[in-house]
Amino acid sequence: MKDTDRCTPRDSRLAWLALAASLYWLWWDTFHETTRFLPMDTFPPGAETGVPLPLISCVLRPTGIALGALAAIFWTRKHPRGSFDAKPFAALTALEAVLTVVFYVAASAPAGDYLVCLTHLLVSAGAVFLLIAFARMMEAEDMRATIMVILSCLGSYAVVNNIAFSQLSTAVPSWASGLVALGFLMGGWAAARRFAALRPPLPTGTRQTRIDVRTPFPLAFMLLAYGFVFGALHTLGGVLASSELNINLPTTFATLMAMALIGLLFLRPRASGEIWSKMRSTVLPLTLVGFLSLPLVPNNDLALATMETAQVLFDGIFLIGCVKLMDMTYVDSRIIVAKGLLWKSVGGVGGISVAIALRHTAEAMTNAQFSLAAVVVTLLLSGATLWVGTDRQVRRVWGLRRELTPRQYNDAVLSIRCRKLSEAHGLTPREGEIFLAIAQGRRAAEIQEEEQVSINTVRAHIQHVYTKLGVHSLAEMRELLKNTPVDEKEIDR
Repeated sequence: MKDTDRCTPRDSRLAWLALAASLYWLWWDTFHETTRFLPMDTFPPGAETGVPLPLISCVLRPTGIALGALAAIFWTRKHPRGSFDAKPFAALTALEAVLTVVFYVAASAPAGDYLVCLTHLLVSAGAVFLLIAFARMMEAEDMRATIMVILSCLGSYAVVNNIAFSQLSTAVPSWASGLVALGFLMGGWAAARRFAALRPPLPTGTRQTRIDVRTPFPLAFMLLAYGFVFGALHTLGGVLASSELNINLPTTFATLMAMALIGLLFLRPRASGEIWSKMRSTVLPLTLVGFLSLPLVPNNDLALATMETAQVLFDGIFLIGCVKLMDMTYVDSRIIVAKGLLWKSVGGVGGISVAIALRHTAEAMTNAQFSLAAVVVTLLLSGATLWVGTDRQVRRVWGLRRELTPRQYNDAVLSIRCRKLSEAHGLTPREGEIFLAIAQGRRAAEIQEEEQVSINTVRAHIQHVYTKLGVHSLAEMRELLKNTPVDEKEIDR
């Protein structure tokens, strides 16, 4: 087997990161799935007009996320140079393990209903800090790696939690489900440690970041609006489902469809990294089609699956957008993730609360009532989506664009020229990385040390780059780069 065919250290490192994120995600979702199948019928317990526990479970998660996001913003402002890595990450994982044990012990107790709800709330609040920690891990990786991690999380959620764990929750005692959840958490912790061991040391003298930034109102409104609508529609889907488990089938299909769409939007050759145009072309129409189809089909599984596809796709694009903002602005990554989660979750709490209050009329909604609801949803989402604009406006008009030093400007121009030539001459992603490294003045030995591959592999990549570009020396390659035009507007992309 050739060196180029082996799994590179970078690929192995990213595989551990994807595994860690997936296992943490599975652990977190077990609380929602478990609460859906607990014997408590209503909350407060025994109340004739109480809210069914599955609906309480839906509102606990976004409420906990909102509280955790507020705590993260406060902590960041008090510790501007701090981080959520290393020891804080380990301490938080240990705390979440304790809360997991408490949750499942309470779930097995006859009078543990209030404790179940409280621990579910606290776990979701703590999960915000874990999400921020993973975002900071992905901050040093490229966008393709970020998307692969997100796809890994969605795939494991669709197959493991949405199908296997839901079936397990109805067939085994709560303590057995708790052992599975702890297994997810500890496995994720072990994988995260392995990733940290393989990750090369981060460069010292990192850029200064800003924490005193206000969320642009159009962006905040977009997150609130989508959070509200998706919170209401998700709860409505649970009410309209014919059985407790029936909602899992459309959700599983929706998750797989969202994965396919994310891959199509971001991983196809020459796909742009534009975020907001993809929102307008996919999430908005899918949401409206799913909602408007509810009264038109005898079996609402297809309509529910379409709405869920839009929601999962929105969540994936939201995470990609957070990582992209980290790369293209000087705003602190903790603030980006925490504020994004805050606005999105506040909207979700509002939407779920409205859906719970109107749940008794959802199944018997008249045509006039449904038409009014359709107009409200269409206007709300259309206004929120069209107000956002483009990625360029996010940076320029909203004041998030970083100021470039002359060196940063030259680096940006060089990167754009390398990307253009890579696309024009059919360089592979790895060859494109080597091409950029050579253009930046790095030698083969430096590239070999950074990528942790053999020197022969690096030289082979360099030879392939020269051959595809049609050059025979470094001087010819630099001349080719110099003659590649760059539009000034492209630097803002």
